[in-house]
Amino acid sequence: MFNKLFIFILILFFVFNFVFLKVEGKEKDNSVLNFEKSLYEIGRLLSIEKISNGGRDKILKIKNSILSNGKEKLLIFMYHGFYDDQNDLKTKYFISKSEFEEHLKILREFNFKPVNMIDIYYFIKFKKKIPERAVYLTFDDGFKNFMKVYELIKKYEFKGGISIITGFVNDRWTLDLDEISKLKEEGYIDIISHSHKIHNLFKKLVKNKDYETIKNDIKKSKEFLNLYNLDTFAFAYPLSIGSNDLNIHKILSELGFKMAFDGFNGYFVKNGINLFNIPRIEVSTRNGLNKKENFRNLIFNIVNNSN
Repeated sequence: MFNKLFIFILILFFVFNFVFLKVEGKEKDNSVLNFEKSLYEIGRLLSIEKISNGGRDKILKIKNSILSNGKEKLLIFMYHGFYDDQNDLKTKYFISKSEFEEHLKILREFNFKPVNMIDIYYFIKFKKKIPERAVYLTFDDGFKNFMKVYELIKKYEFKGGISIITGFVNDRWTLDLDEISKLKEEGYIDIISHSHKIHNLFKKLVKNKDYETIKNDIKKSKEFLNLYNLDTFAFAYPLSIGSNDLNIHKILSELGFKMAFDGFNGYFVKNGINLFNIPRIEVSTRNGLNKKENFRNLIFNIVNNSN
């Protein structure tokens, strides 16, 4: 009787944490610790001596069903801006809207499934089970032209995060508060801090080890996001600089960030890596990955790489 009641309670606990918290693909904002609590509870229950072997096996089965099998290939892509006609601004970092749509089609063709920021955190820190081919799209700098491709993200049912330079929100070239709030509310796009006003100075500040200026600026960015109920626990390094600096890792941790995205640091995201140095793959005109054939070759090689 004890074992049946025990297993029933465990299953209720499991369902609450991993089903109830997901509503139409949206995560409750305070859910970031639920996976950790669930693993702790499973471990505690397994330590109880009165559990029968059958009960223990059922609990272990549940545990294994929510943990990584080591076969996952999680890719995080880094985009910047987009254009769709000849009058739009074009830079070596931008790609066309039509090229972006081809990328989404290729990811679906190769059966990549979307994950969100909380999934990534759980996967890296606690070995949470995710799809064996998982993808997360990031968009740096908060360009207004992101809205050119937002409907495509929803159409193909992907997820991602947009990195906001908070000191320039509402400028002519950036997303405004209403657009950012809409992204947050609809649940396809996470909000990521990308500094407040030192984005273009970040390389110099890191080189000069001006950690006080860096900390004060990132703090302002987080305060801005908090003010408009857009709080985030992720940071993206401006210009992909500083991701190996342990002093900046400490600053981010002290300010309440739990993870940070790098760039140009390998392909796969594996569990157990440094949460403040998460690699991304840049996609831009300058490296040629905007082209359909190059992007397809990249995905093909990744899928067929057993390492």
